[in-house]
Amino acid sequence: MAKAAPTVALCTRDVLDPISALEKDLLEHYERLAPLLSAPASVEHSRELVARAGGLRQACAGCLVAVLLTPARARPLFDHVKALGARGLGALSELVKESTMVLFETFADQVRSQMLWVFNELIISGPQQHAAAQSAITGVLRFISTGDTSTRSTNLVARLLGLLSHQRSWVVAQRSLPALLLHRLTVLADDLRTRNPKLSAQAASLAAAVVASAPDSSARAGREAILPLLVAEPGDATVEPIVAALVGAGSTVLTASASKAEAESPTAASAGRAAKSGLLALLHGRSQRKCVLACLPPPLESAVVFVLSKVPRAQCSGYAGWIADDLLSGCARPGPAP
Repeated sequence: MAKAAPTVALCTRDVLDPISALEKDLLEHYERLAPLLSAPASVEHSRELVARAGGLRQACAGCLVAVLLTPARARPLFDHVKALGARGLGALSELVKESTMVLFETFADQVRSQMLWVFNELIISGPQQHAAAQSAITGVLRFISTGDTSTRSTNLVARLLGLLSHQRSWVVAQRSLPALLLHRLTVLADDLRTRNPKLSAQAASLAAAVVASAPDSSARAGREAILPLLVAEPGDATVEPIVAALVGAGSTVLTASASKAEAESPTAASAGRAAKSGLLALLHGRSQRKCVLACLPPPLESAVVFVLSKVPRAQCSGYAGWIADDLLSGCARPGPAP
């Protein structure tokens, strides 16, 4: 183990050669980090070193920037650290967590994008690294300001949602995933609905997938968080992709959200009715109905029950037959004029 650090440094020199003056400086920082990855110290001790050593946290961030700018550079590092076993991966995970906010606050968008690749590597490295990936991802979610309308922020959201979508099965399997993830996904979906409906729908779909697979206790809170995404005036086009995404993730999420809200308070009941009105308005229009119906999962009967039993009959009479036919046939036909 004692000889592992020089091996890492030499390997890094190979992938960084030729290197600029800046990269040489960062490489020196990396050599300071290498003993942390190879020493037989506990993860807690590694974290303590990062926290206590003057400037080491910044140095760790610098070294990560140097070797993680591209997958080609990062791959040798990951291969070597994996060869060290769980202890090496644990140390790297802790350093990634410690460096996440430094990287995202200080460095360019290219580096932020590459860090998402690092998170993905942690996810696929095994269950031992899932906690580090969770911590790092929620750290990024905290970093993203919902009030930031810059292109850089939007691009970062797109990359993060792309990663989470790619790892959807991992996301929904994390029973202990912090509530912040679900909360921030719903906030992002609501914040992006007017300026980027596609990203908004992607965030809503991920949130619904988490809710649909969560234990009852977590699912209840998740449905309450999702319900505001469904509240819209009839005909509001911005809610269309969100509703389609939520319906695609499971009609039970919609049904349980509206039903639970109506049972608990007049205010929530009003919100539930508005949500149903918004959904019904989508089903009235042919193009909107086609979008929603295309996302409906089997069995279609559950969606028919939702539409016909949860929406007041006075609102949907005249449309119920068309909606039911469309749901059962899977193709949208022109309905009666509203």
